[in-house]
Amino acid sequence: MREYLFVYGTLMGETPDAGVNRLLRRYCEDAGEGWVPGRLYRLGWYPGLVLETRSRARRVPGRLLKLKAPARCWPVLDAYEGYRPEAPAHGEYRRCRVRVERVPGGRPLLAWVYVYQGPLSRGEPIERWPPPVHARVMPS
Repeated sequence: MREYLFVYGTLMGETPDAGVNRLLRRYCEDAGEGWVPGRLYRLGWYPGLVLETRSRARRVPGRLLKLKAPARCWPVLDAYEGYRPEAPAHGEYRRCRVRVERVPGGRPLLAWVYVYQGPLSRGEPIERWPPPVHARVMPS
């Protein structure tokens, strides 16, 4: 079974982690645009996705990545996102499967996504990521 990852934030481009960037280039293939129902929150220099289930939910745009070697990818990506599979409730993010609507008009598919599970008081809602270049704050 093919495994896909829906990305909406730092994993869409160059991350501050060179090892993650090498992994993405080597083991992930772009599978097109998509969106999920939810809302993004600015959590400092990176966004967090909170899924919404209501019928008039906002659309969070992103990209689908096909994982060519899931067993190699998950440990690196989980560590980068602060997700601990052995204790999923204790990380800043959890990884779960969601239905991703494909753009333009392709068949939806199930993909993994990292969903923020921290306190919403920590971030402010944003409409789209990335923010304008002048507003980005990258770690040094």
